[in-house]
Amino acid sequence: MVCKLLEFVYLICILENGVELKLTNKTALITGASKGIGLAVAELFAAEGCHLHLAARNGEALLQAKRELDSRHGVKITIQALDLSFSMTPHGDAASISRCSATSPCRVSIIRA
Repeated sequence: MVCKLLEFVYLICILENGVELKLTNKTALITGASKGIGLAVAELFAAEGCHLHLAARNGEALLQAKRELDSRHGVKITIQALDLSFSMTPHGDAASISRCSATSPCRVSIIRA
């Protein structure tokens, strides 16, 4: 329901107001991206031509999301299966995502872990 609402609001902004997000060839880091709001945001950003770095706990669901987004939008997508909820150590998952995003600098970050 929330994802459909987000998509509806996006379409209203684009169609009625001529809003352009100017995300083409930028990179967004989105956590919680394998389902729900995170996946909906990834879908909308990819539709705008934004490259994606996606992170989520469920590696299989994340891979499936990557495949679907890739087939529909053709943007660069990297994925990282990790759990940010308890691993905020210098060598844990948070450090790993920080290093990974450093190799592909993000212009937009959507953190919703």
